[in-house]
Amino acid sequence: MAKLKKEELLDMYRMMEDIRNFDNKVNQLVRRGEVPGMTHFSVGEEAANVGAIAGLEKGDLITSNHRGHGQSIAMGIDLNGMMAEIMGKANGVCKGKGGSMHIADVDAGNLGANGIVGGGMGIAIGAMKNTGKIVVCCFGDGATNEGSFHETLNMAAIWNLPVIFYCINNGYGISTPISSVMRTKHVYERAAAYGIPGV
Repeated sequence: MAKLKKEELLDMYRMMEDIRNFDNKVNQLVRRGEVPGMTHFSVGEEAANVGAIAGLEKGDLITSNHRGHGQSIAMGIDLNGMMAEIMGKANGVCKGKGGSMHIADVDAGNLGANGIVGGGMGIAIGAMKNTGKIVVCCFGDGATNEGSFHETLNMAAIWNLPVIFYCINNGYGISTPISSVMRTKHVYERAAAYGIPGV
């Protein structure tokens, strides 16, 4: 296992602080009624986002989910452009048309968030050509009961695709505890059904 240098660890910590501060600011704006549309935060998921994305190299890609603010920030998105996007402004990273749940930065390797639960999975398996790069497909535990989860894991396994299916498990699909909708104790155990490693 590679050992990170002190400066790398500090950079990761600063990134986690940026994510927390950004989402706290957006939350203040939501409470004041200034943000149009739905907004979902990644507060509490800072380390999960930064840790996963810190290992990526130039040219690697991600697909995000509706709690994708932290993933976008960890991929190096322009914070002013992202805030403008959330506020519905024309100078937003997607020209104000996507809002909080559809933030993308394709030039930086972020293929976008998705308001459809599990919606980034099909995009992830279709995104790679023979480039030697990988896609990290980020999703929540609620998406593991969607048909797209099972279909895309099966296809990725059959075609031996360079996709990491990365579940950020907060234990709840909205307000439903995962234990009431899944008999498997841990999400990663589902990978065995497709003959791929799960950790």
